[in-house]
Amino acid sequence: MPIKLQADIYLMPPKKYHTGPKRALIASGEIRLTTKSETDNLIKGIKDGMSKIIWHDDAQIVELNVRKFYSEQP
Repeated sequence: MPIKLQADIYLMPPKKYHTGPKRALIASGEIRLTTKSETDNLIKGIKDGMSKIIWHDDAQIVELNVRKFYSEQP
């Protein structure tokens, strides 16, 4: 069975973003994570963790949409 996977990933912002103005930009979604390798690693963990539980094999995934956000409550 083909599967569409959408994942919203929320991670703590780095310390350099712990100022009032930066927090407001994070809350509005104007400052987002931009590292590619992190996305690949995070989605791999999600896919591996759901294998044999949600689907038989992650090869069933035919569509993948991943969004990364900073959040004070990841």
